[in-house]
Amino acid sequence: TSVSLENIEPNGSTVQYVGTVNQEVASLRYYNLRTESASNKTLVGDIEVTNSLGIGAGSTLVAGDNDITVTGSGEHAVEMVGHFNAGTSTFTYASGSETTVEAMDYYSLDLGNGNRTLSDANVIGVAKDLIVPETAYTYIVDGSTVEFNGNEKQIIPAFTFYNLAINDTAMRSNT
Repeated sequence: TSVSLENIEPNGSTVQYVGTVNQEVASLRYYNLRTESASNKTLVGDIEVTNSLGIGAGSTLVAGDNDITVTGSGEHAVEMVGHFNAGTSTFTYASGSETTVEAMDYYSLDLGNGNRTLSDANVIGVAKDLIVPETAYTYIVDGSTVEFNGNEKQIIPAFTFYNLAINDTAMRSNT
């Protein structure tokens, strides 16, 4: 049986990809999106999550070259227990409200427009760009570590880091 997701109303719903085989994640606007089970969940296009994105134990969310925008706010807008394979994606925290940036590896990380707390639970890895808006927002960085770990030249933005790690052999510069 095939289920069409094209007409889902995102208000208050949760879509869970729970198969034990690899699955494709539809290019949609979700309210809550969850992945579970020991398999890859691969994006087939850009997605937007308006409340909460959960990457569950055993699962790997594979972004490829598709972008992820999370407009949810608070401490649990993104919860990662499993794995995230960023590919060449841009991951945007787009809420205008205070939001915690999950500690995981990103390709390009856009902090969006709003106050942000950088997680101190682990390392926030950036393989390409860390995009910090020009507008003055409050960034709580206590205990956090941001690691620039790309294989090509990266520009480190003007930003107050708590811990800054620079790994790999690529050239880095700051602005």
